[in-house]
Amino acid sequence: MTGLARPALLDDADTVHAEAAKEMLQRHDWVTLYVNGIRYLEKAPLMYWGVATSYTLFGISEWSTRLPLMLGVLAMILATYGLGRWTFAAKADSIPPWCWRPLWPFLFTRFLIPDVPSALADSDVLAFFGIAGANEALALDLLGLAAVCALNVLTKGLIGLVFPAGAIDFICC
Repeated sequence: MTGLARPALLDDADTVHAEAAKEMLQRHDWVTLYVNGIRYLEKAPLMYWGVATSYTLFGISEWSTRLPLMLGVLAMILATYGLGRWTFAAKADSIPPWCWRPLWPFLFTRFLIPDVPSALADSDVLAFFGIAGANEALALDLLGLAAVCALNVLTKGLIGLVFPAGAIDFICC
């Protein structure tokens, strides 16, 4: 976890996103994002809520800025591994390589972007869809599917519905 503090937030995207989360705390406004006093309506708020919560718990630093992203990467690895174990239960001794696809975010853990939480939500959507299909669409499975889609919209905007719907359409056809 010591690598979370290095390098400093130098990229323009990192600093803008970190500033939006910081101003969220300063203004006590968790709905409308601001950067340098100007409304910032380009991104969905979930990533900023995570960073602002991290700032509240641990103070404002590079480390606390990257902590939600690191937790998202860990959750994505576990979710994808669990989906692979569930999908290939008959071959539990050999997990296919695509189950470890979340290792690519290692290259991007220095950038504060909402793609990692969105990929986590996409993996969870597919998991809930698969479980709902196996259980003949139990209401709880479909509720989980809807909740993850809602979180994906809060992460990436309406594209958070397009990608999962496209993947489900691809699987069904």
